[in-house]
Amino acid sequence: MRRVPALVTFAAAALVGLWLAAPAAHAAIYVPADDLTLSFDAPVRTVIDNGAPGTSVGDLTVSSGDIRNLRSGKRIGYYATNQVTVRADMATGHEIRKVDLSIALRDGTIFATSLIRAELGTPPSQDQVFAITGGTGAYAGARGTLVHGPVQGQPGFLVKVDFQQ
Repeated sequence: MRRVPALVTFAAAALVGLWLAAPAAHAAIYVPADDLTLSFDAPVRTVIDNGAPGTSVGDLTVSSGDIRNLRSGKRIGYYATNQVTVRADMATGHEIRKVDLSIALRDGTIFATSLIRAELGTPPSQDQVFAITGGTGAYAGARGTLVHGPVQGQPGFLVKVDFQQ
């Protein structure tokens, strides 16, 4: 007879533990007023050549630059990326990089990640889609996608942030 109360006590304790470990139901979830379109200045890039000389798996690229308001051209923040080459194909001249992107704005930071395809050792020349994985400040709990693409005939990139509600 003593096993039943012990089992019930154990089950109740386990449920309480799961409830405490789960994110709080009242945690702030970012609900966007509007999506964002941002102008990224051309990045300052540093490439760390690991392993075989030239582009190879394990190479690191770190880049950063200013973010500008599309209308006024005023600086409104900065961005940074950490990139690791995960595949390099010398025959086709392309590589795939795992990229983590941080967008720091006045009211918080947006974090995104993607696998991108680019020509060996250069920034991407086509649109790349990232998953928004979270944020801080006003963007805490943010989710959605962003598209990072070149601007024809100009240095830098246009980034369209599409928040999911």
